[in-house]
Amino acid sequence: MSETMSGASEFRGKDVLGKAPQQSVLNVLRMSCADAMQRPDFAERLQDIKQKFYERDFDGIFLEPSNLSVYTAQYVPRRALCYYDLFSHPQLQRILLTRPRILCLGAGSGSELLGITAACCQILSDNTHPITIHSQDYADWSPILQSLEHA
Repeated sequence: MSETMSGASEFRGKDVLGKAPQQSVLNVLRMSCADAMQRPDFAERLQDIKQKFYERDFDGIFLEPSNLSVYTAQYVPRRALCYYDLFSHPQLQRILLTRPRILCLGAGSGSELLGITAACCQILSDNTHPITIHSQDYADWSPILQSLEHA
């Protein structure tokens, strides 16, 4: 996504994702998450995140900045592909053609953004008006999203 003067992201999905959106999503995530997956404490941090999920300690997961890259590496690929599959259904593709404004709550990690963008690649041409996706979350995901954008 590229920034416009207003700070909104401009749709560049076809440029980024090409003709194989699912593999491209995984490639973007692999590049973006490489540092996190090579952390010496990755397995330990992941186990801590899983325990906090079990305890329903969401603040303990998402308000600890060092957890966000590990969470992204572990959970975002599956979730992004699920959103891609969901928004690839004909009924939702018709909605995407209307250029909706989509609000995603608790969506800071980028799963929804990547999945919906990949689905849009199937139907939106370069000369159409972009859809607007607003992701709202209480954690600061900006370093993660910047990493995804630059991957």
